[in-house]
Amino acid sequence: MTGYLAIVLALIGLAGLYVVRWSFDADVRRQALICRTDTHNLSAAMKGYQRTYGKFPVGDNATILKALRGENPKRSHFFDVRSGSLDEHGAFIDPWRTPYLIETNLTNGISIRSAGPNRGFGDADDVTNPH
Repeated sequence: MTGYLAIVLALIGLAGLYVVRWSFDADVRRQALICRTDTHNLSAAMKGYQRTYGKFPVGDNATILKALRGENPKRSHFFDVRSGSLDEHGAFIDPWRTPYLIETNLTNGISIRSAGPNRGFGDADDVTNPH
């Protein structure tokens, strides 16, 4: 009887670990989806700015966000941020609270990158815009 109880408890423990792991993976997938939506919307806003002014907004993340949110010559508004998505410096941040890396150039256009769950840029868990 004790052997059966040990097996049942072991199976319950393994099932619990699976549920915890599945829940964690689902949360990471949800946050990555938010990143993809953010980068898509930010890219569209930057293209709208480019159509209006003939160039992309320049500067760091916070400066670009200010330009897209109305601090530009025509006071045009190109971008709305989701609640809680700006840090204390006004930079647009991902769900893991890391500022997005925003780069523009004449040949490739726009590159927007989230550092991903580990909050470090340049590895496999980064989330990028498809452009």
